Amino acid sequence: MVWLRSKLQAFGDDRSGNIAMMFFFVLLILVFIVGMAVDLGRAQRASADVVGAIDSAALAAAKAMVEEDLTDAEVTTLVEHFLSTQIDAEELRGATYSSLKVTVDRKESTVQIDIDIRVPTTFTRIAQKDTIDFHKFAKSSYKQKNVEVAMVLDTTGSMATNNKMVDLKVAASEAVDILLPAGEPPINRIALAPYSASIRVTPFASAVSGGVSADCVVERDGADAFTDAAPATSPVGTSDSGINGHYFCPVQTIMPLSKNAAALKAAINAYATDGGTAGQIGLAWGWYQVSPNWKRLFPKASQPKPYNDPNTIKAIILMTDGAFNTAYFNGPVATDPDQEATSTAQSTQLCDAIKASGVTIYTIGFDLANNPPPGDVTAPILLSDCASDDPGGGKEYYSAADGPALTEAFKKIATKLSVLRMME
Repeated sequence: MVWLRSKLQAFGDDRSGNIAMMFFFVLLILVFIVGMAVDLGRAQRASADVVGAIDSAALAAAKAMVEEDLTDAEVTTLVEHFLSTQIDAEELRGATYSSLKVTVDRKESTVQIDIDIRVPTTFTRIAQKDTIDFHKFAKSSYKQKNVEVAMVLDTTGSMATNNKMVDLKVAASEAVDILLPAGEPPINRIALAPYSASIRVTPFASAVSGGVSADCVVERDGADAFTDAAPATSPVGTSDSGINGHYFCPVQTIMPLSKNAAALKAAINAYATDGGTAGQIGLAWGWYQVSPNWKRLFPKASQPKPYNDPNTIKAIILMTDGAFNTAYFNGPVATDPDQEATSTAQSTQLCDAIKASGVTIYTIGFDLANNPPPGDVTAPILLSDCASDDPGGGKEYYSAADGPALTEAFKKIATKLSVLRMME
């Protein structure tokens, strides 16, 4: 006991300062540890916010890339703007980013963002650690596809009977509304190819006919007759009533791929009727308007995507109210006044070539039982053979006996294309 008291007394009388220094040092370490924990916690919260920001930026960029057809540079600009807005927000105040890298993969429809984040410290500055740095990345895909569809519409003289042109205007406009719904950003594109005994292609007529025509053209002759070779390589044909008594130049013209629903419907509602039925010419121009080989002819907003574009569905809707009966070249009986065999033969070869290129063909026969009396037996066979196979083993051929049935056929096709866009 005496020994213990002596030791305690000696400890109390010690004035060397070692204990105080040790206590201060330990306290300093504890404060530093607590301060570092605070800085780390702040950095972790900033990290979580940054991950959320770049996830959102990657998704927004991937979506815009597909839907708005942005270039790589435009995608990067969108990401930069998005991140500068988000990282300057209150919850990330003080954090900065650098080494931003945006990687675009159009084949997979993905955008990846890599970024370095720097969060300033407070307590950790004691250890000469002014920032906490970390690297983050996010990758997002947007797989919805765009639809490029050409409506090849019969505007021949027979469409003036039985209110059929009025019915067509209602039905085709309904399809436009389904593919380009009001109140939503326009994504799909629709082209119009109204045809009768020829097709008006103003203002492209001179460019596609080697300078011969200023308005309407007919089918192409020669080795490229049933291909989508560019017009600069192989011009399309021209004619007039002096050369062929069946020739007629319709008033309405083609309309290249467009997202403008109002303009498309206005064009459809202005259609007039007259002339014979050169269905092969309308079919060819439906193909040309979705063919990448013809893109140089059209303005940028109307240029078709490549055939192998994984984000694009290409289709043609071919509609007629009777047998194709007008032709100028390429047929077995081109001099026959009826010319039905010629027009049918050309159409059959075009249908096969179009489907082989990867374009889906939907066909609609309208009021065929009454055109001509006692009923058209040629058109249903041609239209069924021309149509693509459907998933159920049948054909994408629709027979419409009257106006409501025609509207229903267009609605079914447009809805089918919309579903394919979301599923494929």
